[in-house]
Amino acid sequence: TLWSYATVGHSSPDLFDNAAAEVMKKLDSFKPQEISNTLWSYATVGHSSPDLFDNAAAEVMKKLDSFKPQEISNTLWSYAT
Repeated sequence: TLWSYATVGHSSPDLFDNAAAEVMKKLDSFKPQEISNTLWSYATVGHSSPDLFDNAAAEVMKKLDSFKPQEISNTLWSYAT
């Protein structure tokens, strides 16, 4: 859902705020692509969520060996944006 909103350039602050709370509860079960796509979505629509990005950083570090090059690139881009 977040990826779809970001892809069409539609920012929905309430959706992204509520999703961040849910995502943080489940981050440990996210696959690398899911983490990367989620962060990319927030960065693409320009929605700030420092807590989500902080929690995701810890999860990325745990799973970094499983990230494909594109997932690493998208994740780094999301933090840089």
